[in-house]
Amino acid sequence: VAYRALWRKEAYETGFDPYGLVFFDGDLFALGRSHRADDLRILKIARIASAQLTTEHFQRPEDFRLADHFRASFGIVNTGGEPVEVVAKFTGSAAALVSEREWHESQQLAWLDAEATLFDEVPDEPEAVLATFQLGNTVEFKKWIKGFGAEAEVVRPDWLREELRNELLAAARRYDA
Repeated sequence: VAYRALWRKEAYETGFDPYGLVFFDGDLFALGRSHRADDLRILKIARIASAQLTTEHFQRPEDFRLADHFRASFGIVNTGGEPVEVVAKFTGSAAALVSEREWHESQQLAWLDAEATLFDEVPDEPEAVLATFQLGNTVEFKKWIKGFGAEAEVVRPDWLREELRNELLAAARRYDA
């Protein structure tokens, strides 16, 4: 296949043994072994510039399960390691939206009770939810959580808080006059 990776300027060619197809977020992806990388890679079908059928044969590993490959992934990325626990706090409408569906199979939600202020009573409904995930890669998670703006905050791990802080500050600097 000739492939135009998002991070490359030009297409590159590689042999590719497709193990399975995944439809995610309106796009089709192929997961398989790249001969160039000699490892599993995910190719977005729309970025394949050309493909040529060969006479070479391959065997998909017997223990390969497509669903297992994405189990610790928040999106369509290679997981690449042991899952890390990610905890995020959502407030306002983001709390309601996050609680309405399962975003990842490891998701665990805990509502936080609202605290009374000096002059107010405690509201009847909780105001925030903590969402906990076990993720093997945080690339797609970071894109997702930034979409909630000020109504979302990564509580831990600290390194992920710092990454998001730096990315958000860099984005805010683009709006300086």
